[in-house]
Amino acid sequence: MCCKRDLAALRVKLIHRKPSWAVFVRRLPQRQSVSESEQVIYKSVHPPQLTVRSVFFEADYIQKKYDFPALPKKKGFAILVLYNKTRLDSTATMQHIDGALITHDLPARMAYLQSFLQWDPEKDGPLIEACKPVLAPLLNGIVDAVYEHLLKYDITAATFAPAQSADGASVDVRELNIDHANIKFRKDFLKGYLVRLVSNHDWTPGSKFWDYIDKVGKAHTGSMDSGLKHRKNKPPLFVEYRDINLLLGWVENAVTDIVMGVEALDVKTKVDILKALNKYWWLQNDLFARHYVNDLSEVTPS
Repeated sequence: MCCKRDLAALRVKLIHRKPSWAVFVRRLPQRQSVSESEQVIYKSVHPPQLTVRSVFFEADYIQKKYDFPALPKKKGFAILVLYNKTRLDSTATMQHIDGALITHDLPARMAYLQSFLQWDPEKDGPLIEACKPVLAPLLNGIVDAVYEHLLKYDITAATFAPAQSADGASVDVRELNIDHANIKFRKDFLKGYLVRLVSNHDWTPGSKFWDYIDKVGKAHTGSMDSGLKHRKNKPPLFVEYRDINLLLGWVENAVTDIVMGVEALDVKTKVDILKALNKYWWLQNDLFARHYVNDLSEVTPS
């Protein structure tokens, strides 16, 4: 454990201590995210037998069970709880997740999703980034393949028949083809999404990337206030969740074929990349589905 003088130099303060718990708080320096500051706390204070757990989605549980005073929740601070696993009773291993909070608080939702899927931002994220040299030369082909597949069925092609931009025009679904203006408009967006995916470097729950994916999901429900700048003053886009789910499954298969076909990668690296991508597809799927499907707790019985 660092000495008090070292902690003070890092602006880290021990605010509560129990036999099994220690709570640290750190005022955020300018231009430093909460997740970055959490890492500063973790690296400066944890001995090997301690495990870190963010308190953002379990502060209330910790306070009730271990009788801590109220923890500060104001902006500008990073708070971590470090706990000694050998000193906790068996019931403390069950995490409390606030169902109402994760419905409305995106970072809290992502913290839960990532924990459940065992997504490691420092391991899984870079594996996806490593796909960039492989996917970049194939980008146009991948995008064309996606829309060629969507145009095989009138029910999926129908999404692109209405005008896709303010100066665009609606057409009969049978007039659509891979080079049609309406399809080109959608292809440009898909290219931008794929580039952003493999170029992202922050995969933590509070990352702006997840906010972007969440807005993309909302935009597909026909919402006019998704928050995406490029959708401003554009006709609404509505895609059935059924077809979004199907396309995600198709894309997962296509990307698996691409990764497995890269001769320069050994089998272990391919498996690690595919496992990271598999977790990512399910994280993205949730950020789409939540805008289509109400939680049962929010549904009023008829």
